[in-house]
Amino acid sequence: MSNQNFISAASVATFVGDDNRKVPGSVGLKAVLDVTAVPGVDTVQLVIEGKDSQSGAYYTILAAVARSGVGRDVLTVHHGITVAANVSASDVLPDVYRARVVHSAGTSFTYSLGIVEIFN
Repeated sequence: MSNQNFISAASVATFVGDDNRKVPGSVGLKAVLDVTAVPGVDTVQLVIEGKDSQSGAYYTILAAVARSGVGRDVLTVHHGITVAANVSASDVLPDVYRARVVHSAGTSFTYSLGIVEIFN
């Protein structure tokens, strides 16, 4: 099982996770953003990105709806699952991927982020 976690902390800027190398045998991932404090009208958005092996450029696989209140977003990437806008993507997990939590402004949000790869 592969995991990446960002422990609950206040953050005022977009969080960019490290490049994750897919563990052999994994077929997808589940990412959970748990927002516990918000500054008001600003938003945060969980985004899962793949990395192109040739150019090194990142591309969006799945993005949650921008969140302006406390709560939890769960994103699932797995080949062959039912697609639901802003929730799940039927896609192959690339060899290298990362998560970002995009802030709409420089205000302080408190959140945690956990990513777990899925195996058959």
